[in-house]
Amino acid sequence: MTIAIIVLLALNLFILVAILDTLKKRPLPKIEIPPPNIEIAPPNIELPKIEVEIPKIEIPKIEMPKIEVPKIEIPKIEVEIPKIEVPPVEIPSLDILQEIATLMRVNQAEFQSGLEAFHKAIDKLLTQIPNSNSELNSQKEFMQKFEDAMRRTQEATAEAMSENSLRLQEILAEVLKGAK
Repeated sequence: MTIAIIVLLALNLFILVAILDTLKKRPLPKIEIPPPNIEIAPPNIELPKIEVEIPKIEIPKIEMPKIEVPKIEIPKIEVEIPKIEVPPVEIPSLDILQEIATLMRVNQAEFQSGLEAFHKAIDKLLTQIPNSNSELNSQKEFMQKFEDAMRRTQEATAEAMSENSLRLQEILAEVLKGAK
């Protein structure tokens, strides 16, 4: 369990190093904030001098009562903790981290190119969607013809199946008569 946690922490460290490496290479935008053009002058206010005498307050002395606490003996408890040997963890070198960072950049570039191809394909499909009424009417006509052909095929199939089932019943009746 401890090894798994250490491995996960190491993986997190690798990912963090890769992210920081990519962020370090990006230039930061330069933002300049002009100072405000507001002049503020302190007000000239003279306060009158006031003399106040604070009366002396005497605080009475309070004595805390003494309480005797009985002595309690605490029993000694001995607990044996099992010793666990943890194998040493090898921290990968900087070369491996650089290879991982390079692979991450390559994967990001491949992902971006795939995403661009996906967007191009979507744009191409969107341009093929009919926009005019004539194209929509021709599609509706095609669908109407297709539905008519399907209905006729289903009717013909139903008739053929009923004829076949009647013929099959006749053949079975003849076979049963011949078997008796």
